[in-house]
Amino acid sequence: MDINSVMNWLNWLFGVIGVFGVVLSIHYEQKSKKLERLKKTLTWTELQAGTNDVCKDLKRKYQFDLILTPNLRGGIIAELVADHFDRHIPIFVGQIFWKELAGEIPTIPQHFMCVTGKWVIYIPESIVAFKDRKLLIVDDFAMSGDTVLGIKEKLAARGFDLNNIKTFSLITTPIAVKSNKAPEFYWKKSADDDSFYFPWGKAR
Repeated sequence: MDINSVMNWLNWLFGVIGVFGVVLSIHYEQKSKKLERLKKTLTWTELQAGTNDVCKDLKRKYQFDLILTPNLRGGIIAELVADHFDRHIPIFVGQIFWKELAGEIPTIPQHFMCVTGKWVIYIPESIVAFKDRKLLIVDDFAMSGDTVLGIKEKLAARGFDLNNIKTFSLITTPIAVKSNKAPEFYWKKSADDDSFYFPWGKAR
């Protein structure tokens, strides 16, 4: 075998190794992303376990009379919370709209509006009848804490005592904790972003 043949063979070998290396790199990168997502994905079992843990804390520290949640996602958590208490607990569910979606945001009658950086939220006006009672605001995820803060301000403007309002999110972030906007009751902290997945979809 002459030198040209050897060089051609080596070039071919290194080319194959290079392609194989790229394929392996892509494969392991995708596998790594999948594993990372699994770490940030909450199962139904974990959802119930987390709610159980926080409700034990709630029973010791805060005897609320009613629950408000800004959307149906939080409504799932709200139902799980209410199931831990042996009494009738009214649950008020708001309507929430993401500003970045195309189209005009509808007006919901018999609701008052709360606007944050990302959301337009409608809260049932009928909740004002309970303004002298103790309220728990429940959501699935608190990224910055601004949503719940905005809701609390609107409730205070309608006669609620802020001392009678506590907040609960199953998951919060270090961002919310550092800015003192995290809920009083939460199960655990996620990363500093919204790359977290519940059984019903990605955190928002």
